[in-house]
Amino acid sequence: MSCWVAVSVAGEYLGVSSAELMQRVETGTLSSRFELGMLMVDVKPEANPFERRRHPRPAMTIPQRPLHESEIERVVEQIDDPSGIEHDRFSDWRIARAQTSRVRRAPLAA
Repeated sequence: MSCWVAVSVAGEYLGVSSAELMQRVETGTLSSRFELGMLMVDVKPEANPFERRRHPRPAMTIPQRPLHESEIERVVEQIDDPSGIEHDRFSDWRIARAQTSRVRRAPLAA
């Protein structure tokens, strides 16, 4: 997929001077066009819009050893223990919203 930018932006992106880019435009080695009164150059003419970029997935971590029964029981007890959860603090979402709106900072004036 093409990426049309101004000559000065293309110079910064490609790491060459604007004079070098203008020379390439004059010789025809760099695709260019006029748009809205500005000279635009294509910095990615070979990019394929249908090419999917596949990002490698991170490797899964596998436990070094299986958990012992006592460790499993301890984890299950922590999950099932309701004392660690603050149910009364967020019993109603309207209360939490009202508390949050009081401490919210107003946006800066333009």
